[in-house]
Amino acid sequence: MTEAERVWIKYMARIKRPKRFHTLSGGKPQMEGADDYTESDD
Repeated sequence: MTEAERVWIKYMARIKRPKRFHTLSGGKPQMEGADDYTESDD
């Protein structure tokens, strides 16, 4: 595996992480978190 591939995988993993991950652990507005949750679960 090249370094470029490693960086790309890290990058993809970062943007794949849903917003609800942040809202749940960060204590942001609940409506935002609930919206993301239903969208992702659908």
